[in-house]
Amino acid sequence: MFLTNKITELAENLISKDNSWNLEHIAAACGLSLSNFNYIRKGKSVPGIDKVERIARFFGVDMNYFFDYSEWKSIPISPTEEVNYMTKRLEELVRENERLKSEKS
Repeated sequence: MFLTNKITELAENLISKDNSWNLEHIAAACGLSLSNFNYIRKGKSVPGIDKVERIARFFGVDMNYFFDYSEWKSIPISPTEEVNYMTKRLEELVRENERLKSEKS
């Protein structure tokens, strides 16, 4: 998942540049528990838009940084097709999130 790779990359870069930071500090700065941050970072949890926004704000990046839209830009589709695709993808993410939650239980 592109999102998790980018979050991990940013966290690792910060830690390598400034050894006063660790994952617990980064999670807290993003307003997340360490376990929640690690679930997101490892792709075991799909974060809500509010969490993505907090993580983006902390790292000083736009939220779009976490998503790969290149495949969308290369395929000419109508607005209706785009909405249908996005709806389908969102439903897939919700199902995946529910699956991950059920695995935790």
